[in-house]
Amino acid sequence: MKKFFTKMILLFFVSMLTVGALGAMPDKDYLCFTAEKLGATVMLKKGGTPSDVILEYSTDGSNWLNFFANSTTVILANVGDKVYLRNKNEAKDVTTFSQSDADNYRFLFTSSVSVSGNIMSLIDKNVESTTIPCDYCFCNLFGGSLTLTSAADLKLPATTLAKECYSCMFIDCTALTAAPAILPATTLAKECYSSMFAFCTALETAPKLKAETLAESCYQQMFQGCKKLKSVKVGFTKWGDLSDSGATDYRATYLWLNDAGKEATNPTFECPADLDTETRDDSHVPAGWTTIRIGILTLDDNNPYNVTIDIEDIKLKYKRAFTETGKYEALYLPFSVTMTEDLLDKVTIAKIYMVSTKGSVAGGSQDAGVNVVVVKTLGEGESTMPHTPYFIRSEAGTDLEFTQEGTTLYASTTAYPGHIDCSTTMDTYDFIGTYEGKSLTPEAGKSIYVLQGGALHKVTSETDLHCNRWQMVKT
Repeated sequence: MKKFFTKMILLFFVSMLTVGALGAMPDKDYLCFTAEKLGATVMLKKGGTPSDVILEYSTDGSNWLNFFANSTTVILANVGDKVYLRNKNEAKDVTTFSQSDADNYRFLFTSSVSVSGNIMSLIDKNVESTTIPCDYCFCNLFGGSLTLTSAADLKLPATTLAKECYSCMFIDCTALTAAPAILPATTLAKECYSSMFAFCTALETAPKLKAETLAESCYQQMFQGCKKLKSVKVGFTKWGDLSDSGATDYRATYLWLNDAGKEATNPTFECPADLDTETRDDSHVPAGWTTIRIGILTLDDNNPYNVTIDIEDIKLKYKRAFTETGKYEALYLPFSVTMTEDLLDKVTIAKIYMVSTKGSVAGGSQDAGVNVVVVKTLGEGESTMPHTPYFIRSEAGTDLEFTQEGTTLYASTTAYPGHIDCSTTMDTYDFIGTYEGKSLTPEAGKSIYVLQGGALHKVTSETDLHCNRWQMVKT
């Protein structure tokens, strides 16, 4: 669980430096504080016994003076005055900043300021590094700063994070209305963003969270108490495990949106199309939030499809590798396919119409004793039904790939009908589809067939049935 801190007012100052109107702009994107009101002050508080850091400050980005923790205070005399900060050393010579929950550095302000620029200037005077040098780096950095108003233009460019490196970074910043636009890290670490914006009660815009894979407690309580939060955008496609303490993503989003968005109008949760948002609680998507799905969901015949909810109005790509050109194969999809002129040039899709004791099998020869399957090919403008067995064959001699806009992808668990029953006077034929693939073996009292090389073949030994295929069972 995360830590909560008592707000403190520092009452001693060793040096006071007043900044007047500013001139030239710096040549690098240093961390910058801008006064939103007259007479704002900036100071760095040293808590506990972290290793010493050597910082410098400048009002123009060219002339630099030492900036000592617990002693140097910069006064921003006018609205719009700025102060830039950087480490005195290059990244190769910097191995630490804050070191633990108790041993860390934290900025204090006495009046309204905004923060912008690249956070990495605190550990690299050249502002080139994208590597976090230590665990707990920048934890609590602005925590409890009641007059920090905006971090919309703050950059946190590291793509690989260390343990708790940004934890509690803005906790209790009750005046903060805008966070950094994006958190670009794709490789997370344990508790790296935990409680980062907890109890930022004025925060309206959350950063876009780019990571596709979660780490243990990485977003735990991240936006807890952010009552005005309007939107959250994520890149991950699978939730963390709240039940298995041994999981690498254990408690990843535990209470991360607890009380979030309570005072916002129609808050939204934007996520990849294949993220399961059926569970509604403060550790997933809160009740009352609107879900917006983004990106292209790709289905192919090598990866199982097991989404348990319907996903509406998405852009979907389907890929199919054919074994033989001009030979029918089994097709079973969780969405509807409309036959366009372009698609008809590539493939023929045929509906299973009936089983007959006369005629010829679609696409090939028939095993002895098996009745034939009569099919009807679909024409331009006609559509398939989801969760329904069909025949498909390649007409262009190439593998298939097509994209559909505004498609509904139906839950894999929906029976829509999920199979087709066909009967003759003597036998019943059941066409049963699968999205996860399976291994078929002969069963007593049944004859199981799979479509291979354009013909139905009886399963006489263990046979693999791939994803998005069907089997025919004769009883």
